[in-house]
Amino acid sequence: MDAEELSLQIIKATRDDCVDVRDVEKLFGKLLSGADIENRLELVQSLIKYLATGSSFFELDDSSQNSVIKLLSLLLDKYSIDYILQNFYSLNDLINFINLTKNNNVFKLISNLLLKISPIDILSNTELIKILITKLNDVELSLGIINSIEDFIMNLALVNNSELMKRRLLSHEIINLLMSMRNSGKDKQIVRLLDLISNVYLNFVKDGDIPTYLYSFEFKDFIQDDVMLVVCIIDFHNRVLSKIIEDNNRLCWLSDKLVNQYEYIVRLLFDQNLADHDNKSFIINEVTIFTTQLSYLPEGKYFDNLNGKYHIIDRAIDDYTYNDESISLLSKINPNYLMNKQQFLKDFAIYKVKFIPILNNLIQKESIFEIVKLKNFNTSSLKNLPSLKELFGVLVVMSSFKWSTFHLLNHLPSIMNTLLDNAFDIVEPEVFELKKQILANLIFSNTIEELGIWNSKIRETYSLMLDGKPLKDKDVQVAVYDQFS
Repeated sequence: MDAEELSLQIIKATRDDCVDVRDVEKLFGKLLSGADIENRLELVQSLIKYLATGSSFFELDDSSQNSVIKLLSLLLDKYSIDYILQNFYSLNDLINFINLTKNNNVFKLISNLLLKISPIDILSNTELIKILITKLNDVELSLGIINSIEDFIMNLALVNNSELMKRRLLSHEIINLLMSMRNSGKDKQIVRLLDLISNVYLNFVKDGDIPTYLYSFEFKDFIQDDVMLVVCIIDFHNRVLSKIIEDNNRLCWLSDKLVNQYEYIVRLLFDQNLADHDNKSFIINEVTIFTTQLSYLPEGKYFDNLNGKYHIIDRAIDDYTYNDESISLLSKINPNYLMNKQQFLKDFAIYKVKFIPILNNLIQKESIFEIVKLKNFNTSSLKNLPSLKELFGVLVVMSSFKWSTFHLLNHLPSIMNTLLDNAFDIVEPEVFELKKQILANLIFSNTIEELGIWNSKIRETYSLMLDGKPLKDKDVQVAVYDQFS
């Protein structure tokens, strides 16, 4: 059976409701298994054209559709996008394909073709964006194709930096579609909307471009029974806050829009309704991440106001010895807010392993380190840690800052000897990597003079850990870069 006959059988099979779709897949298997595919291209052009417009294709199961896509990919790779548009598909064909398909492989194939069109702004005058946003409203679509839709929108507007596409995303028609998602009351649509805003819109919107209502909620939304939706809403605000911190000059206006949201989320730390919630831990983890991130927002006015109102840090200090949530908060909070907590700093000691993350946070501020080092960064305290994993975990942080590195190199000789013991005595991979990172920190953040009497041994030990043999000094930096890049 030649390629032409196979192609005709495939077309017939996809049109015939009585034919088992598995037969279609077998036919494609035969066609793909043959040699000299380039010589068959003309014979299967009719098949390609049919697949672009034939509604029967969308009645096939995913497996059979994937077989079609495998063939299409093989064939279309032979042609430029201009040739494809002239001979196989019109632009409307491709957009219609995007509209009809629920198969992620189909979607990715066609969206990749559309991204080859130049200039990309041509697509802003089509129904493409409207179709994509409408598809996000389809609760039956899989997570895979939803992610592909979002990636496609990002590529259209951001990667290609199309101003016309951005304008289309902000058009009245598209904003109305987003409003319908927000008003749907359905978890999937709301979560997809929030993902679209955080991953796409916040990369280019200015104050007033989109309604605040799309991304703001009432306090009752944060204490509802649907835990997963609550977690998704708070996670959205965590992502938004990260973007504001990273690009505060461009997004500073957004914090003023979200000030009520900030308070609603922080309130959850102390809300009695949440305290009695069966799934409190899921929510509190996100709330803690948000609260500590808020403490890093430039100027600090939002955190200052909420800390003054709810005594966030004082409450955490009061109960961290028996409250894991407070340990987490003190481990991640901006240490600048702990500088005036003198009694806490003087009393703090790592007599429990779970306090180590707090200690690692305190190291980051020199003035705080000077207070806590006497009680916590002496040979006795560090050697009392239960294992090398905990000790090296602390040393990784110590070796990341000049003041604590100086203390390690000049006042803790016994700890340095422990660090520089035979590298191959360590059998735990995690501990091995921690030790290697400490040595890399020491080598590349300090001069030979600063490393002093430890310089040669540090370099020798690191070199042996890297590949089991000494490295020349000029080669060490390259090896470390490769290891940690």
